[in-house]
Amino acid sequence: MSRTIRSPYSAVAILLLSSLALAPALGQTVTYKYGFCLGVAGLPPANYVTRAFVLGSTNVDLRAEFMHSLGDEYGGNVRRDATGCRMFLTASEAEQAHSQLLDQSRTMTTPLVAIDWIPKGATPLTAAAAPGIKTPG
Repeated sequence: MSRTIRSPYSAVAILLLSSLALAPALGQTVTYKYGFCLGVAGLPPANYVTRAFVLGSTNVDLRAEFMHSLGDEYGGNVRRDATGCRMFLTASEAEQAHSQLLDQSRTMTTPLVAIDWIPKGATPLTAAAAPGIKTPG
């Protein structure tokens, strides 16, 4: 259904109101707070993947915290170029990507090690270890 606008003042008011309706959406910051981390460390090197998590209200450097933890727990030699965290807008996106990575790991030549690590202040989304994936210990 269309409507003819007969007054120029009405046209300006409608344009102004419609632009104001978009303003909050344009001004909002997109927050990627769901994810998991993965990296390579140790000798011989292994691929490590964390459980999926949702970040809390604390502001942390995820990559630095994860790299430090990998170095402490698994013998150092953390590959900086192969270590980081993948973040998503929703929990379902994070869990789907995490699940796909675990599925793909079954064909990797370097073992994928599921570790029970989440950043400080975060809450886990997934179980501690995935079935069929090597766990440390």
